Amino acid sequence: MNPTISIIIPTYNRAELLKETLDSVMKQTYEQWECIIVDDGSSDNTKQVVENYTTKDSRFKYHERPPNLNKGANACRNYGFKQSKGSFVKWFDSDDIMKPELLKKQINYLLQHTDLDCCIAYGETFKESFEITNVQRPVVLESKNALANFILNKTFFSTLGPLWKKEFLINKTLFDETLHKLQDTEFHFRMLLEPMKFSFIDESLFYIRVDNERISSQTTLPLLDSIFRYHYLVFNSLNLIPEASKNEVSNYIVSKLLLIIYRILMHGASIKERFSINKTHKQSIQNIIDHKSISTFEKFKISIGIYSVILFKKGLLFFKIKEK
Repeated sequence: MNPTISIIIPTYNRAELLKETLDSVMKQTYEQWECIIVDDGSSDNTKQVVENYTTKDSRFKYHERPPNLNKGANACRNYGFKQSKGSFVKWFDSDDIMKPELLKKQINYLLQHTDLDCCIAYGETFKESFEITNVQRPVVLESKNALANFILNKTFFSTLGPLWKKEFLINKTLFDETLHKLQDTEFHFRMLLEPMKFSFIDESLFYIRVDNERISSQTTLPLLDSIFRYHYLVFNSLNLIPEASKNEVSNYIVSKLLLIIYRILMHGASIKERFSINKTHKQSIQNIIDHKSISTFEKFKISIGIYSVILFKKGLLFFKIKEK
């Protein structure tokens, strides 16, 4: 008997778009799946839309996020995982579309390569008119030096990309429910630290919808803090990077962190607010400044920059360091 794939889809007020997603699940050429839809408290007719599928096909299962869990897609993904019964897991989003061969090609690859923990596909973005805007193919598809390549964005994959062996994920911390951004990146980075064994299928197997919500430029302090937390996690893992890549990765992540710190400080509307933000991140900032990739002159310059931003809300150039 073919193994079951558990497809987990969090959703919130996406009733109309969800139909397209669930239709694409229905069209999968690999038919041994269950689809767990976790509603994050929708106020539209999401429940009624999903019930049209659950009444016709028992493979669809509707759940509402329990009120004691955090609101958000991360909590829904984690809750859906706990409800899953399949031996393989595929997280998907409620506004994106699977190509018919997605599950079949990924499961066949994993069944042929039993040493792998996951098989990863990539996708292409599209607009409402179904105009393809970009094929999101990573520069590096091989798993060699994966940690460094992932940090440098040469290797990347979205939540939709991997098909996971469930046994690899059991007893691991999955999606961080306190993050507001880079949730999938942070999760995948931690899985790479395990380390996980993976391989790419060099083929676009799903469509990612690009809408105004996804490309919003609005940046809040919680979003910036989430971005900082991911990069600081990477910073604290630099000792795990192979020596051949360590200088490049260290310089990249330290440079990124300094610019994120600048953006976080700039978010304060008053001197008092900016001083408070600096106090909150003081130890982390000091740890970054003390990194061996930063020269004595640069340490001094960054320190001046911090006080320049706090007092005058100016000083971006102080946070830029030279490539080494």
